[in-house]
Amino acid sequence: LLAAVYGVTMLFTNIITGKAAAVLMFPIAVAISTQLGVALTPFAIAVVIASAASFATPVASQTNLIVFGPGGYRAHDFLRLGLPLSLLAWFLTVAIVPRVWSF
Repeated sequence: LLAAVYGVTMLFTNIITGKAAAVLMFPIAVAISTQLGVALTPFAIAVVIASAASFATPVASQTNLIVFGPGGYRAHDFLRLGLPLSLLAWFLTVAIVPRVWSF
């Protein structure tokens, strides 16, 4: 479920701002950890990291928008380079977070 929470948050953060994605997903993470009877910390950390993983779209963050026009980039460029980076961050976060912050 940690991977699912991260994945949905990462999807949201590439469509809306990272702060909005965190605000949407944190209550869901709280509900999941409560229902499972496990610690909230791994889920909260996953939401925080995923909400900062806005690499795949130009509208995902202000920094992406700043370089989008002057840099001559296209949306495809962000997807081509940002998607593998997002997937790497997803894999590493899901692998490392439970080892550092146990359930």
